[in-house]
Amino acid sequence: ATLLAAAKQGWEPSGTTEPTPSGSPAAPPGPQPGPPPRADLLAIAHLSRALVTVGRQAMVEAAFSDVFVKGALDAATAACSAAAEDARRRTLAPGDAGGALGVGAGAVDLGSFFSVVEAALLAEGAPLLWLARRLHAGDDEGAEDAESAMLAVPSLCLVSNAIAKPVLQHVQQVWPNIFMPAFPDIFAVNYSHAMRFVAAIEGLMSPTERQAFSQCFALSDFRRRWKTQVYFSLRQKEAVQRLQSLAGKPGSAWLAAASPGPHGCKLEATAELMRILDTIWSDRWYLDCLYPKMVQLSLEMLSRYARLICGLAETADTPGAGWDAGAAPPAWAESSPPLRLARVAGDVLKVVASLDCAAALADDAAGAGLARLLLQRLPPASAKAAAGASP
Repeated sequence: ATLLAAAKQGWEPSGTTEPTPSGSPAAPPGPQPGPPPRADLLAIAHLSRALVTVGRQAMVEAAFSDVFVKGALDAATAACSAAAEDARRRTLAPGDAGGALGVGAGAVDLGSFFSVVEAALLAEGAPLLWLARRLHAGDDEGAEDAESAMLAVPSLCLVSNAIAKPVLQHVQQVWPNIFMPAFPDIFAVNYSHAMRFVAAIEGLMSPTERQAFSQCFALSDFRRRWKTQVYFSLRQKEAVQRLQSLAGKPGSAWLAAASPGPHGCKLEATAELMRILDTIWSDRWYLDCLYPKMVQLSLEMLSRYARLICGLAETADTPGAGWDAGAAPPAWAESSPPLRLARVAGDVLKVVASLDCAAALADDAAGAGLARLLLQRLPPASAKAAAGASP
């Protein structure tokens, strides 16, 4: 730990120097912040290798974490607490409509926490990341083969065991309530922050370390704690309620011609369907672990929309809903069956067009469309398979 503390101190800017008396020669500049000298680096490597050899790998990784990670976690926690307090003050301010995500009501947005952690521990040139790369026992052959062999510590996994696991465990201990979707919006935001951190740190691991980390208990336990099924149930209920709210007003089910809905829709039901589908697949709602569920919800929305449209088309004619000979020029009334069915047919064709996978795969495809939304969110392995298959 003493060697590591000295190495860390070498990366930190030196303190202020004593002013020199007038007329005295200027003091030579102090050492510039940077990596430890080669002798110190060799000492760290030899000592770490010796401890790992006698079965003390966990102790070595814990020492690296205590020296380089603990302070960063404390600073990130303080930044997150300050951001949460600031959000609460803005919510309580007169005339402020903040707190839409639930932050002001007691929820915590972990964006500040992960930003500080990534800047301190995952940025290019971060001290622990630099040491992890130098001490890594890789299989690559290179010009510095002998130097790498002298520094290599086999089986030492600093990125996963000294950075990733302590960060995930810290989140669980400090904010145990974030895993429940009491506020669905902030739950989705925090889940996205956490998964982006996991993806970023996995990208810094060697293939062997990444595979071991993906199978470790710490990561699986962290993923398991997120109540994503409860979150999906809340989102499903909200989406169904939004569409079903239109069922009781068939007489005003189309939008005014001067105010077309999304994708040029004429029916309010179609416009609301398109808005719901866009929301389902937006960053505000979508979670990568819920891709099958979101597909299921999208199909459910299409089914409910079809039933709404069938009911609208079968609505009985109202008095005065026929040909208006007194109009200038004569025309069908707004609520007449020909106009109603024409608008229904036009909107149904727009919905069908949004399901066209061939059009969604085109590079110049205009608009989102459900097929394009689904393909954009397709998991990487499935996306590669779909790219080589005919639509």
